[in-house]
Amino acid sequence: MAELTPHTPRLVEVGGKQLLVLQTETGTHVVSAVCPHRGAPLVEGFVVEGMIVCPWHRSIFELETGAPISGPCGQPLAVFSPVIQDGLIYIESESA
Repeated sequence: MAELTPHTPRLVEVGGKQLLVLQTETGTHVVSAVCPHRGAPLVEGFVVEGMIVCPWHRSIFELETGAPISGPCGQPLAVFSPVIQDGLIYIESESA
């Protein structure tokens, strides 16, 4: 966890899925690395106030819930539950 830079998405692969791990003022977040709208690489987006902004069409997603806040995407971003233990981040499960 010490390797995370605040507000900077880090791309990881877990079980064949591309995910982003992020540290923000609201905690540690794990979300899908791909925008559900057109498949944009969210690692190229930016993080602001607990949200991530898609680099292609500027859809904004809440990191806590994956809910789309604005932009053309109406689908939620997949969110995973991180478990932090001994400085390591484990991913528990995908949200509904």
